[in-house]
Amino acid sequence: MEEYIKNKYNAFIGQWNPMLILSGYTNDKQYKNDWKSFNDDWCTRRYGELSTKEDIVELQNAVAQSIEMYEEQYNICDQDVFDLFKHMYCYCEGLRKVAQCYGNAHCSFEFDQDEINRMFSDLNQYVDRVEEIYVRLGYQ
Repeated sequence: MEEYIKNKYNAFIGQWNPMLILSGYTNDKQYKNDWKSFNDDWCTRRYGELSTKEDIVELQNAVAQSIEMYEEQYNICDQDVFDLFKHMYCYCEGLRKVAQCYGNAHCSFEFDQDEINRMFSDLNQYVDRVEEIYVRLGYQ
């Protein structure tokens, strides 16, 4: 399970590296600074430690709402694209933590296998929907 999540995560990061996306569309150094300062701490500040089931569910809901919002907008700036990527990154990070915990007697997530499979199904749908947003905006 952890290997499955790691592969999904790496595929997402490899495909949607925001610096590769943004470097072709803006000369603004602020985005480069944003990416340098963005790391797992951003996820922690935004969503907490991602150490409970409630944290992961809250994160998943926030990602879904963020995608829905951007699907409805046609006037999106580079910073919005970057923000959407950060939410997706955090969701992948949350799933990675779930995978590391899965099967561990001390696990605090309490997800069953069906819930984990559903989260990955959601991740696949999210990636497809984000890709549609990016393509619509000319990020390819």
